[in-house]
Amino acid sequence: MGAAVPWFTEISLLRTHGMPEGSFQLVIDGTSREALEVWNVIKHAAAMQGAMLEQCRVRNTQPTSRLYDSIAGRIYGPRALPWHLPDGFSDTIRRTIEGTTNITFTGDMGELWDENVFYFQRRDLTLDQWRHEWYNEIIVKSIDTGFWKRSNAWYQIDPRGFGQVYRTVYKGEVIRSSDRPL
Repeated sequence: MGAAVPWFTEISLLRTHGMPEGSFQLVIDGTSREALEVWNVIKHAAAMQGAMLEQCRVRNTQPTSRLYDSIAGRIYGPRALPWHLPDGFSDTIRRTIEGTTNITFTGDMGELWDENVFYFQRRDLTLDQWRHEWYNEIIVKSIDTGFWKRSNAWYQIDPRGFGQVYRTVYKGEVIRSSDRPL
């Protein structure tokens, strides 16, 4: 989440900063199992943000500021809350699923969550219960992956082309260079 959220936030602001519509497209490769799992975590976080903000609206309360809420630690820390996500995050993810933003996910995005059902299931949650769900479903969500091992070959440099070089330097000048020590 810590890496993806800023991307979505920045992209949603491009047009407000004068970038012409259609001049930029973020394409997220969603073809791997791991990417789909991450996408589902992002969707869950967006749904939680929307439901928590709706709970605030219904109760006529204000969410605490990310800057003010000292118990939140960091936005993605163990004491954070869904309302600490950037403003509009939930809408950006919703619009991405609907295909009305400049973000494309190439995998199966799955169903759009039902805001009313998601809120109704959580309407009576306390702050601690929100934190508990946030922590378990977002922060410590584990995705079992061998992706990095599989993709390592794409970037692997053949070490046979490299050897150790030993240099003797005297007063800033190399006086001996060899592939074996003296």
